[in-house]
Amino acid sequence: MAAHVSKSFKGEKLKGADSYPTWAFAFKAFLRGRKASALITTKAETDQEDEVFAQLVAAVERSVMVHIMATETVHEAWAILQNQYASTPSTAHAVAIEKDLWGAEYKGNNSLQDYLLSMKKKLFKLKAAGGTIAKHLQVAVTVLLRVANPTVEAICSDLLLEDARLRRKKGGENGDGESALFTGDKTVSRKKSKRKVKETRNC
Repeated sequence: MAAHVSKSFKGEKLKGADSYPTWAFAFKAFLRGRKASALITTKAETDQEDEVFAQLVAAVERSVMVHIMATETVHEAWAILQNQYASTPSTAHAVAIEKDLWGAEYKGNNSLQDYLLSMKKKLFKLKAAGGTIAKHLQVAVTVLLRVANPTVEAICSDLLLEDARLRRKKGGENGDGESALFTGDKTVSRKKSKRKVKETRNC
């Protein structure tokens, strides 16, 4: 029996630029489930046009709806929302998000899992605002986004594994490349195996 595909969009309503990346992803997934993705990429109308247009209108807040009230197709409405909210990176906004992101410390007031989830949301906001991740922080960000077992030990282990992987990639399979972890602007060079036990203990 075929899987049931919801006829109604169940995601959060679009509120503005901050929520646009996640909202657009969710609505695209909704359209794909209904095999109606072409409605936002082409001007060709299908028999789902009216229903999907109604879903799109219902999926935005009233303050957003005013921008698409003069449109008649999904394609027109989507283009306006995209131009209005997807391409509005602000340097000041990105800097503010970045400052908030790197200033967020885990103080034990909540679970580590909640803290990591909060950090991931900040990272997505930074990306949506046009911000970039400094090179010396990319390893930590990679681990943060993929960690499945949020414990200090697991994060330390994943950091070391990711560092070793990138070191091998940079220096060859002999593992003699520079470490991918950085301290400030200085590369921390490590030899192949002698310090691994010490590194693990430091975690």
